[in-house]
Amino acid sequence: MIKNILTHWRTSLPGFTALVTSLVTLGAMIIEHTATQSTITASLVGAFTGLGLLFSQDYTQGQKAHQESQDQIKDLQSKVNMVPSAIQTGDTSQIQRAIAATPVDQTPKP
Repeated sequence: MIKNILTHWRTSLPGFTALVTSLVTLGAMIIEHTATQSTITASLVGAFTGLGLLFSQDYTQGQKAHQESQDQIKDLQSKVNMVPSAIQTGDTSQIQRAIAATPVDQTPKP
């Protein structure tokens, strides 16, 4: 967890700030007896937002994952585009199974 926080400081720093600010504000309002339902709700939302930012990753990690998924989509589209031409020409050597078939037990049942 600490490694994640230090590695992704771009989101961890605002998360820590939001968490501390909301909890200090909530504590001060409770001590001064000025807390209302809306201020408590706002402070709790701020605290949960801060926690979410602490455990999230930077945009660079999301960008890598997005690029990987786009590459997989392009690969699948190229495979799908081969199927109609292979069916029309009768050349099925280009069609490959993406997932290997699981062998089925063929023993006769008593």
